[in-house]
Amino acid sequence: MLFHLSVAHLPEYSLVKNNHRKRIDFQVLKLLLKLLEPLEDVTREVSSATTATLSLVLPVLVAILTLLEPDSSVLDKMKTFMKTQLEKWFNKSFSNKFYLLTCIVDSRFKHFTFTDPNNFSTNGITASTLTDWKSVGARKIAEQLLKDEYQTISTTILGTSSTTAVVPLCLPPRPLSVLDKIVTRQQTTASSEYTNYLSEPEITTNTCALIWCNQNKHRYPTIAKIARKYLCIRATSTPLERIFSLSGFITIEPENKICV
Repeated sequence: MLFHLSVAHLPEYSLVKNNHRKRIDFQVLKLLLKLLEPLEDVTREVSSATTATLSLVLPVLVAILTLLEPDSSVLDKMKTFMKTQLEKWFNKSFSNKFYLLTCIVDSRFKHFTFTDPNNFSTNGITASTLTDWKSVGARKIAEQLLKDEYQTISTTILGTSSTTAVVPLCLPPRPLSVLDKIVTRQQTTASSEYTNYLSEPEITTNTCALIWCNQNKHRYPTIAKIARKYLCIRATSTPLERIFSLSGFITIEPENKICV
């Protein structure tokens, strides 16, 4: 859609009334390919049926902004228009609870290094746009959101797994029982789990976040529960929309026949 809206801003673009042919200079086509190939890769990535995609929204937005950085080429007018559209659609993305939570429970992006201003020393427009979108403070907001989720789940787990007797205030304090020690140890472990998770470095971006969570759920059981809640592949994802829609079935059937 972004490209479709921007077509009219292509240089040397003309519409012939008789046969509706579009004439674009060959050099412009080469520049277009350079711009659109990464956008195609991004589209395929966020349409994946096998990986978590919601946590990709913010990193992908930053990547697209860098692609739209003016470079004194004939596509600058088109890039400016595309950037304006992104600002219209996504200017509040870094205050979106779900984008922030999915990023911080995705170990590839939990430190928000993709928003580090030092990465954009030569990308003035990108840096300016991210400042306007308040991306710098996004990590702190995400950490607080994660902490709130963490405390809610931890309290529920401890509340259902252990029950302590009510002791009258007039009685002298009794020695810690085995149950008391277990609960105290659970609370200490729960507190350190949150801190340890955030203190660890990010993992490589070619690692599947869901697989990593499953492999490390013994170390971060509460974080893993939050990750499963927010990193799930939603029913509104592109592949599922294709499966459960009539138009998707009509489109896929001829394609399958062609592939056979």
